[in-house]
Amino acid sequence: MACRELSDEGDLQLAIRELSDFIARTIARGDRANVYLAASMTALGNAQSAAGDKASAIRSIRDAGDMVKSINGDQPSRGSGLRDYSLGLALADLHEFDQAEATLRESVEVLSKAVGADFSQTRFARSAHALILARLGRLEEAETEFHALNTNPATSPREAATIKLRIGVLRNLQKRYGDAELLLRDAMTFFTEDLQQNSSRLALAAASTLLGEALVAQHRAIISIYRTLQPYGSPELTDALEQRARATIGG
Repeated sequence: MACRELSDEGDLQLAIRELSDFIARTIARGDRANVYLAASMTALGNAQSAAGDKASAIRSIRDAGDMVKSINGDQPSRGSGLRDYSLGLALADLHEFDQAEATLRESVEVLSKAVGADFSQTRFARSAHALILARLGRLEEAETEFHALNTNPATSPREAATIKLRIGVLRNLQKRYGDAELLLRDAMTFFTEDLQQNSSRLALAAASTLLGEALVAQHRAIISIYRTLQPYGSPELTDALEQRARATIGG
């Protein structure tokens, strides 16, 4: 559907208008429960989220979820798993991290049953769930989940870049800023080469912000260590402080 493609490759506002019109026309015909309508509602929510209207995005995605459930019942399906994934990301954007964690955990479980744990979309959901664990301060759980993901190769360059971006968040929270910088620069390389897609532009903006945080933190650590070194002339003490510096900035 062309208007859904616009939501990632073209004019977000035009995509929102066309998707909204399509949904309204379909409902006006009395066709209130079909997979195409649910998919269009999810696409509308994704476009609204990318345009910054998170509240409308959550409403659209929840409406899609209700429709998917009316069609499939409680049976796990790819559609319901993807709906939970989109909803979890929108909730995270509003800093509703507890709700986002539960929603993304459900997405992982549903997609794992519906299409398999190593399917590309399941892996995206798993890395998003790990990211929210990190945002909640559950750093060891996030580390474990990312480590499990990385035991198998990424299914695409986009997935690899997305995982690096999300692990970059974790490394910043762990104060491993040097590691974060390397991961974020790698992620930025991919997204910079794929700027025709709105999702890549948003990811690049996020990576740039995170990289800035890592660089500022490293700079502050280096200044602090430099000031600590200044009064002392002992080579042994200097070596010890340098080791502490490297540990602080993740070098």
